[in-house]
Amino acid sequence: MKCPPINERENRQFETYQHQAVTAILERSTFEHYCFLTRLTKTLGNPRPEELAFAVKGLLRCNFRQAPQGTEWRRLFGTTKRRKHNNNWKGLPLSWRSRVLFHTLPTIKEVKEVISLCPLQLWRWEQPCPHVASLNCAHADDKPWVLLQVEDVKLDGDTTFSAKLRDFLQGDESIFHYHSDCQCPQPFPSPLNSQTSKHFSRAETVQITWQLEPASLLHTGVSLDFAKAFFGQKGEPHSRNLRLSHPQNPAQLTPALLVSSLKGVFRSAMAWLLEKIARDNGWADQQHPCTSDYRSEKDQNLRCPLRAILGGPLPVELSGQGTEKSEKGLIRFLAPHGSYFSGQVRENWQKEENRFRFARKLLQDRQRDQALLRIETLKLAENSCLVTEITPGRHTPAALLALCLAADLISAGFFRVGRFTSRGFGVIRLRPVQVACGTLANYLEGQPRTQDFPADLTGLELAQELCFNDPLGQLAAWLREFLLAGKKP
Repeated sequence: MKCPPINERENRQFETYQHQAVTAILERSTFEHYCFLTRLTKTLGNPRPEELAFAVKGLLRCNFRQAPQGTEWRRLFGTTKRRKHNNNWKGLPLSWRSRVLFHTLPTIKEVKEVISLCPLQLWRWEQPCPHVASLNCAHADDKPWVLLQVEDVKLDGDTTFSAKLRDFLQGDESIFHYHSDCQCPQPFPSPLNSQTSKHFSRAETVQITWQLEPASLLHTGVSLDFAKAFFGQKGEPHSRNLRLSHPQNPAQLTPALLVSSLKGVFRSAMAWLLEKIARDNGWADQQHPCTSDYRSEKDQNLRCPLRAILGGPLPVELSGQGTEKSEKGLIRFLAPHGSYFSGQVRENWQKEENRFRFARKLLQDRQRDQALLRIETLKLAENSCLVTEITPGRHTPAALLALCLAADLISAGFFRVGRFTSRGFGVIRLRPVQVACGTLANYLEGQPRTQDFPADLTGLELAQELCFNDPLGQLAAWLREFLLAGKKP
């Protein structure tokens, strides 16, 4: 595959195509996720498995230029504006992340394991995952597999990015051999179910302990060497991403994953879920989103179901009043160490043989000593756990349902932690292993009711164990009630 550089800046196509891609993302999101199973037909430059996983995004981006209009739309794999502002870019972001997330798997055995562990299979109402049948017919060989997770948008007219990508993968120009695809999760709305669990008390605090199981490399976003340069500067975010590992030697820094990083991922997953439910039921649309995460700045004071669960500014009820007040969230995110999960840097990451090549260098088969990048990745400590604490409140059942379903979306890989997430980094599975329930008095006395669960339980199954028979339908019923309440005079 040849991928010579193209100087699009000479005729301003570079900026035109960037603007086109960002506009499609902002104005024509379908709120649908598609999962494509492909296999590389060529291995280029003899890369290590980790190196190929890092460069596979660039390989598809270069390859996609050969698709009809591929040069125009390949910026949906990520775009950055480098020129000065002009009138077309006013109010638009200067960069946008990829609409495709990549997960590279060396063998068919590993592919089958990833598919079998996907929690969204239980959202399919007993319909089998199309990838399973595809894998049963596949032949094992030494070609790596690539799972593409697509956040879909409309392009021109009724054409979608997922449809254009499917046509390309099935054609002769693609080095990514198409096997199957499906929408994940299956289209909903679910039938509304307003029945509340009779066994769930709103007056009790619920603590859920989630086992963290990294399924791919994890990059926290800040290198250890770079953070050392900022050591001692109070409030500097680069030093906050590391912890003091030895109180007797406070100058020694080791990397850590912050709890706030996971909270942000949960928020993104919950926002997508609530917005998807609302739009599928006709309660919201592109011009009138239901959550603050998708609203424009002028609509930030409207009631928001996500803020009712996770906290945030309350709406200004009367014009002319002072600064808006904030509502406390119902969910707290905790770790055994308080604010971080301890971990270790991948061994030998600074050595020459562990440098990573970008896609173009793989295509040119350049040696690794000519590569540009070393990537410091983190290995979490064994049995790392996240504790989510849901406090009593009016919207406590909804908070629990949204939390459990968001955990499944994260475990499926559509919402990831850290940097380089589109290249396959940051996939973490969340497995609920224990639930504790009780009043404040029960916790003060150290006697909450606890129940342990097997490690293969999903978030949806946990909600069902807690007596929510129809988690999606019950969350949708709550959302409708919340949005209707906001429209009452």
